This record gives sequence, C-alpha cells and structure tokens, in this order.
Amino acid sequence: MAIIVKKSTKTGGSSCHSSDKKELLKYLEDIYVTEMGKVDNIYVKKVCLQLKYLKENTSDQYKISDYLGNDEFSDSFLLDMYCELCAKDCFKVLLDLFQSNDEGISNVTKEKYTQIKSESIGSIIPSETDSNRTKGIQGPMDIRARVYNYYGDDKHSLGRDLFIVFSNINRDLWNTEPTKEDKVASFRNYALLASKVYTCCDDMLKSEFDIARDLTMYGNLLKSDVFKFSPKASFTSENVTLPIPATLPSPLDMRLYSLSGFINLPSSVSGGSSKYAYLLKDL
Repeated sequence: MAIIVKKSTKTGGSSCHSSDKKELLKYLEDIYVTEMGKVDNIYVKKVCLQLKYLKENTSDQYKISDYLGNDEFSDSFLLDMYCELCAKDCFKVLLDLFQSNDEGISNVTKEKYTQIKSESIGSIIPSETDSNRTKGIQGPMDIRARVYNYYGDDKHSLGRDLFIVFSNINRDLWNTEPTKEDKVASFRNYALLASKVYTCCDDMLKSEFDIARDLTMYGNLLKSDVFKFSPKASFTSENVTLPIPATLPSPLDMRLYSLSGFINLPSSVSGGSSKYAYLLKDL
C-alpha cells in the first residue's frame, strides 16, 4: 500500500506545533529503543517521509540540503530545525501518519530513504579535500582556530557540521555500550540534547573552549570528511575518499579519516561474527 503524505489542515498557533513535535519526538524515541540496531529503523522511515512531505509542500526559501547530515539521526534532527523555520505542519502530519499504523509504513526501507534523500540533494558538491588542513596543529586551542579560519563567517555550515559530529560521536557511544540499558540511556541522552539544547545550528557554537570537548567536536570535524560537509545519500566505502577506520581514532591522532563512512558501517563490522557476514549477503 502506498503512503500518501498529505499536508496538514490543522489550525492553531505555535503551541500546537510545539505539542505535536514533542509528541512525535517521544513516539520516535520509544519505538527506537525497542529496535536499536535495526537497519530500517523508525528514524529511517521518519526522514524518508519527512523529505517526501517537504518536497511536495515547501518552497525554496531555505535549501533542504543545508539541513541534511550523514545518517538518519543527524538527518532527523537537522530536518526538524528546517521544519521549525518553514514547515511546522510537518510534525502533525508525521505524528498522525505514524499513529495511524498505516501498513505502508513497514515498506519504507533504508533503500527508499537513500533514494529520496538523493532526490532532495540534487547535484553533489564535493566536500573539502585540503589534505594539509591538520598540518602544524600544536595543541587543542589550535584546532578550533584552524576550523574557524576555514569556515569564516559561515556560522550555519559550521554549526551544522558540528551537529553532525555530535550525532555521530553519540551514535558510536550508544552502539558500543555494554548493556541494552546503557545503550538506551545513552541514546535518550543524545535525543534530549539534540531536541532541547541544540535547537538550531548556531547553538553548537555557543560553548566556551574546553580541551576534551574541543578535541572531540572540533578535532573530529577538522580531520574527518564532515569538514566543510556536502551531503550525499550514501556513504559506503565506494562513495567516500578517506580511509574508514574500524574504531574512532584517538583525539590526538590528527590523520584524516571518513567519519561518514565509519558511522554508516554495517553493525556486523564493529562487532559479532563479521567474518561470516558474506553468508548472509543478499538473503
């Protein structure tokens, strides 16, 4: 059954939109904690449907591609920032759709998410490729200064890219927690910060210098392919130009790497019986 994403006819002020968004976010969180690790998870479905709605119901006042990340979690919260600007009805539409239990929702897959994301991006602009951008870094304070030097006055792009790094670091954290309870707690903490603290891209720029935070956030931004980010629909090994590590590199290791490729690795690569994964391919 095909899903038709219709524009909301609900009337009301900002309080209605805020309530719809709050209820939608809680719904997504509660579903995801029951299916953690699933490829076709609720955030994949949400972003796919959200992009379809935005494609059909918004103008070009803001570029959707400026609010896309490198996985379904960064995509989801960045797109919510976009909707707060020009498509607040979207929260009500998505909430109604998910609560309807339409059987077509189960047909929304990672493949369809990738397809509609590709359509939303359009032509791809290559990301920053300056291989010398980490040269001469002497300490943590140099990292933030180097990042600012490259981004200049483009606060939106810098805030967006830092948010992507923030999302990726947190996703790796909850994926590697030892117990299900720890994974759920780490994910819920991320979701709280992503929805309540970082409500627009500029919020990422408000923190004062902190050695640990700067090494993690600005350091991983400077040395990864999220730097001067240009969105793509897929980040497989064939679609990235930098090495994909098996684990996140040390904060003091300033060699360039693909964070986008790393965070999109199949779960079997970072744990479990990965050497037997070929037996499951195409089944």
